[in-house]
Amino acid sequence: MKLAMNLFLLFTSLICNVNSQAWYQAYLLDDSENGVYSVKYSPDGTKLARGGYDNLVKIYDVNDNYSILQTLEGHTEEDEYSNGGVWTVDFSPDSTKLVSGGHDSTLKVWDVESGVLIRSVQVTGKVESAKFSPDGKRILFATADGYAKLWDIATRDMVWSYYAWSDCDSVDFSPDGNTFATACSSRITIWNAYDFDYIAEFEIDVGSFYDIAFNHDGTKLASAVGHFTEHRVKLYDTTSYYLQKNLYTNESVRSVDFNHDGTLLASSGNDDNVQLWAIDGNNAYLYQTLAGHTSNTVSVDFESKGNLLASASYDKTIRVWAIPTASPTVSSPTVSPAPTPLSNESFIKWVDDKVINEGFLVGSICSFFCTEYDSAQSFIAPEDGEITSVKVGMCQSSTPGYSDPTGDFITVTIAEDNGNDEPGNEIAEADDTLLPNDLPDFPDYKIKTSSISAIVREGGKYWVKFATENYYGGGMAFLVGKDNNPGPGYTDGEVKTQSGPTWDSRNNADIYFKITYTPL
Repeated sequence: MKLAMNLFLLFTSLICNVNSQAWYQAYLLDDSENGVYSVKYSPDGTKLARGGYDNLVKIYDVNDNYSILQTLEGHTEEDEYSNGGVWTVDFSPDSTKLVSGGHDSTLKVWDVESGVLIRSVQVTGKVESAKFSPDGKRILFATADGYAKLWDIATRDMVWSYYAWSDCDSVDFSPDGNTFATACSSRITIWNAYDFDYIAEFEIDVGSFYDIAFNHDGTKLASAVGHFTEHRVKLYDTTSYYLQKNLYTNESVRSVDFNHDGTLLASSGNDDNVQLWAIDGNNAYLYQTLAGHTSNTVSVDFESKGNLLASASYDKTIRVWAIPTASPTVSSPTVSPAPTPLSNESFIKWVDDKVINEGFLVGSICSFFCTEYDSAQSFIAPEDGEITSVKVGMCQSSTPGYSDPTGDFITVTIAEDNGNDEPGNEIAEADDTLLPNDLPDFPDYKIKTSSISAIVREGGKYWVKFATENYYGGGMAFLVGKDNNPGPGYTDGEVKTQSGPTWDSRNNADIYFKITYTPL
């Protein structure tokens, strides 16, 4: 079974949120009479641009408390009945130019210092996304009438065009400029940037790709998926071209962006929040949820050094989030430093308190009459040892009037890797299962430690597997935390769950686990 986990999402989700204090809101820009659609930091980190419902592009001075440097006028209403808005902005690699695209079906290139319009081109459809090439000579853009095109700024020629027969919502260049990606409806395509040959393609059966973003070295591509029943970030490997991870959310995802070194991924969407995901090799987990927006959060962008993150929302605001190492102009409250994502595989911790592999898996509780649901995570044994116990945490339904689930809920096993990055032969099974029956009233939770005996050898790759059996009804999610304190960032005993009106639609589980060992 692959590490990527299947998710059944029917109506609404139930999760135990992570709410770390590491990132905090440093600035609130009450920006527009209507929604803000796009935000982008300049590569030199000194400016922030935004596009919005008001057809304006604004450029802020990051080093002067986000004072307005330029207000760029030129985009117009879509027609007499609607206001088109500026839906995408992007800086050139040298930070001297800015491209903006609007629902007036125009692309405009501006001089950042003077605010002068350098180029403008009328295109066939509403511009949803536009990106400068890494050499700054071309602009790749996507339109709502199904086109992705490449525009040469100097010659003003369209040097490449692709028609997808459906809305094209996002484009992005790989950092080295050798490839680029287009997201049109349910399909992502990777293209050679020189001869425009097709390289690879990713498709989904349900939903649309609203945004895509390469990481710092072009080895990963994140995508934002939205639909009534499909809400997730899909993380793809762009060296071997396969789906690496599904990261599940409560509502449709509208925007994604990696930080400067690819260790954090930000996503935002219709749940009004910003999620920060820690990326560690082939693994990813929910690191922090940033709450504050009061309507759909449709754009996120990291500053080039990774210390600042901007988010834009239909609530008419831009929020700037920071960490304590950010610019000294940012007033920092007293916070606890965030745990640093581990650099080796799968959150390995082999320390004095005899812990190997502690963390959580973002997964699912399958819906109504499921017979089995599996998830797994790998680890490399740092030295010879015997795994002696597995601790698992869970919280239960938060819906008044609905029964908690019944059945044998969690079975834990340890398996060897089969050589194909999948669990192979099982070498041990925990002596007990975690039963959800008769759980106390919300928001109480249960943490259970089951003994197990599995010999692991230094350098060997192993998997901890979780399986549900005979699941029936109710709603619950898994606790995220350490020992009896949820975290990181939770206060003692705090557990948060959400639930919708339908008792057979519980999903988006965070499985907390802790494996202990005895050295041989």
